[in-house]
Amino acid sequence: MIFRLQKIYLKLTAALLAAVSFFQVQSYADPSGGDGYFYLKQAQWLAQHGRFYHADYSFVFLPLALLSKMTGSVIAAYQILTCLSYALILYAFGFYIQWFLEPQLKKALPFVNILLLMLLSFQLPLHRLTFEFVKNGFAIALFLMASTHLLKKNLKRALIIGLLAALTHKTVALFFLATLTGSLFSKSNHKKKMAVIATAFTGLAIILNPRLVNHFTNFLGNIRFEKFSSLITYNLHLTGWHVLLVFFWLVTALTQFFKIKKTLILNLEQKLFLFVLFLAAIIPLLPIYGGVNAEIKWRLMIFSFCFAFLLFIVALSFIKNKKVLFANLLLTLILLAHQLLEPSGFPWIVATSTQVPQVQRLLEFVKSGEELITHHGMEFYVDFKTPIRAKSLLTPGALPKYQLAYIPEFFLLNDDAADAIEQVKLLDIGPTYGLFYYEDFQKLIKEFPIMNHWKNTFRVRPDFIQSYN
Repeated sequence: MIFRLQKIYLKLTAALLAAVSFFQVQSYADPSGGDGYFYLKQAQWLAQHGRFYHADYSFVFLPLALLSKMTGSVIAAYQILTCLSYALILYAFGFYIQWFLEPQLKKALPFVNILLLMLLSFQLPLHRLTFEFVKNGFAIALFLMASTHLLKKNLKRALIIGLLAALTHKTVALFFLATLTGSLFSKSNHKKKMAVIATAFTGLAIILNPRLVNHFTNFLGNIRFEKFSSLITYNLHLTGWHVLLVFFWLVTALTQFFKIKKTLILNLEQKLFLFVLFLAAIIPLLPIYGGVNAEIKWRLMIFSFCFAFLLFIVALSFIKNKKVLFANLLLTLILLAHQLLEPSGFPWIVATSTQVPQVQRLLEFVKSGEELITHHGMEFYVDFKTPIRAKSLLTPGALPKYQLAYIPEFFLLNDDAADAIEQVKLLDIGPTYGLFYYEDFQKLIKEFPIMNHWKNTFRVRPDFIQSYN
């Protein structure tokens, strides 16, 4: 009865924290994240036509499409799902705290739990995971929820939820497959049959996924050693303080490694899951992500942040010295509290709809089948609002006909540049955007280097990135 009440308390806490975030995002007409309109278009098309629009078959689009039908709004569906992912991850955090620290903390547990959850709810890595990288966030939420059922020895439910997580994101599919493969050695005949089927299904889905195979092959082909400073370099997903937390949590977990290995509290499946978490947490810390792989490292680091915290909580349950236990918790709270002094800027929503209010005018020039290129994020907005399939990468061996270019006011301070822009501009699409022939605008960039902004220059689409057309 007490444990059931504690579960209700955890669910309410996670739901309330997620509700605060929902109230922050629900009034916006634009989604958070650069790929937001990609999700909106995919979910809208799936809801209306019963098939996928883009060549991305993640499970996340099914609940998005269902929520779109239920709410009548694809943006509302997106906002609900991101907040749901956020709530599930916070609940999983709270469950681990409750499950592993109850014997040590006892009466202090509810206070420590809610304090940790409140501080975690402010963290930039968690915001990035759930509101920026929607597939990643939903997949990790399902994966962690599957682990809570694994702790409760509800293996069938853990298997089903874990499989949905694997179908949501390719990286999480690898985590799930690793856990399943090892668990085969500890199953009874009946349960082993279920695990074999799930393992075979997941493995086949991974092998037959061209995007995953191409990404992995490209990653291996571009492995480069990094400078040591890359571990603490600030990026959009974590700060140096968060990296410090990851290291602190993992070191604490390592100090209790042999106790965790020998304990009778955890069965083989649970130990195996923790081992997979540990591998997933430390792989991004290896200094092999130089060059083009750098972005992969920092995306994986937001996984590390979540997994290292869970491993830290498990490790604390094996620390019998109360002073050491509370010292670890206090240091964690202090490091987490740093985010209160350095706000993440959440919800960082780019008002794309106000940047190009006349986006429909593109149809005056751009016809079906003609290629339009523009910067990342904007191409998904054009795709969502018009029948035009815009791109943000150049097709190998072919140049696009049109470019939706970024032309802010400071480009026009140079009279010669302003005159040259007006001569070749086809349409005004918004206060700082215009339609041009691609080759005309690229000539302008060469003549006036000030226009060499990241929103106006493009790289050729690498082989490992699948075209959506």
